[in-house]
Amino acid sequence: MPEITNSLLEKFIEGRCTEAEVEAINRWLETPANERIVRALMRKHWDSASDTNAGIDVEALLGRTRERITEFSPVQRKQNSSVWQLGVAASVSLIAMCVIAWLLIPLEMRPTITSTSSVQEEVTSSNGQIVLTVLPDGTKVWLNAQSRLLYPGSFGKTREVFLEGEAYFDVVEDPSRPFLVHADDITIRVLGTAFNIKSYPDDRTISTTLVRGKVVIETVDNRNGKTIELEPNQQAVFNHESNDIELHEVDANRYASWTNGSLVFEDDQVYDVLKTLERWYGVQIRVQEKSNLDCRLTARIDKETLSETMALLHALTGMRYTVNDGEVIIQGKICEP
Repeated sequence: MPEITNSLLEKFIEGRCTEAEVEAINRWLETPANERIVRALMRKHWDSASDTNAGIDVEALLGRTRERITEFSPVQRKQNSSVWQLGVAASVSLIAMCVIAWLLIPLEMRPTITSTSSVQEEVTSSNGQIVLTVLPDGTKVWLNAQSRLLYPGSFGKTREVFLEGEAYFDVVEDPSRPFLVHADDITIRVLGTAFNIKSYPDDRTISTTLVRGKVVIETVDNRNGKTIELEPNQQAVFNHESNDIELHEVDANRYASWTNGSLVFEDDQVYDVLKTLERWYGVQIRVQEKSNLDCRLTARIDKETLSETMALLHALTGMRYTVNDGEVIIQGKICEP
């Protein structure tokens, strides 16, 4: 597969890519990690170069961007294949707009992106797996099931990582180099602390729970950005739809209990409980009665098997269920919403 470079992206915009190059670029743009990396880098360097960008007509730039998207390359215009359909779908995404707009800015007007933020290492965890990794600065990170962490092979003036899923961070203190975690729509800024972040792509919220130290949470929306500072045993819950952050007083240790192989739920929505169990056991859980998803559940699961956990939920709620080929079907009502 071709390496994705600036020259290849410029070739793409000019309509000179081969079919294989078009497909490679579209696949690259569809990767959530690439979206977050480029979006974060562009936001950071665009903001730091406000004087340089002052003369750019952003609306005109976006207008030209949309025109180039609809025109696209001769290779794509003459095709009705799935590659063309994939190209259209990927190109109307936010990151495609950002990349194309970036390339339309004259070279002398572009802010410089330094190589210290480039991501070189990747750690992933599979279903039911907890992975511990140590970053170049000595920071320890525990990854929960179905999670991914991206970070550079060596840190520069800042220590920046990108998270998809859930992780517990024990950050080494270094006042000269802030530690930043980019998790979809928020960025967590710390010096030395321990905290848990839950940011799965299909979840409705992102939760950050502070065990010790202090963290600052920033939303990535520049127009309506919000900032909140957490103290130990506080949790910030960011809602993707409303772009709001709610602050809660919690027992932070229970939100990190999974690092020891336990799951603790205290008056949690069944929707969130079942999502957690799906990742923990690597199964699909279907609920026939949708009103069940708004019910709340309190339970502790200590390294039980799937069968044992379902039996426990049956004892607690009286729910009926069947398990077949890695799929759990929950029948009837659990409780009144």
